Amino acid sequence: MTSSTSEVAAATQEQAATTEEVTASVSEVSSLIEQTAKEAGDAAAATEESSAALDEITRMIENVDKIAKEAMEANRKFKVD
Repeated sequence: MTSSTSEVAAATQEQAATTEEVTASVSEVSSLIEQTAKEAGDAAAATEESSAALDEITRMIENVDKIAKEAMEANRKFKVD
């Protein structure tokens, strides 16, 4: 009986140690997932900022183009002799 009890106790200790290792691994994976999600959120925010900047640049270019066309049209009214 003592031998069986010792074997059960040893097996229980091994299972407890394995459970602790699995728990630590799951915790590490969870931490990595959280970090990846944060980085993905940061990347999305940066992409959104870049998109907004590109939209602003496009509006500026369109405005400059409009002004240039107006200036060219105004210059056509002048006759050079």
